[in-house]
Amino acid sequence: MACCLIISARCLFAQNDNTAVKAGEKIKDAVSQKVKFRYPEFTTGSVSFKDGTKSGAPLNLNLLSEEMQFIDANRDTKQPLNT
Repeated sequence: MACCLIISARCLFAQNDNTAVKAGEKIKDAVSQKVKFRYPEFTTGSVSFKDGTKSGAPLNLNLLSEEMQFIDANRDTKQPLNT
């Protein structure tokens, strides 16, 4: 019974989007934002740094790179450096 529930739940979250990637094209450039990011929009969040400082920025999880990304003051999408 538990196995059937798990399979059913997984089917609810299956994506039916098909994306064709041409030879030489990068996957990250070919897929839509809907597939690339966990949430449909970037959401303001707080980032805590090793030195104890905090900063707020629009955040979203990039599912392709498995990294949290933010939008900087120039409206560029970037990922925090882990130094």
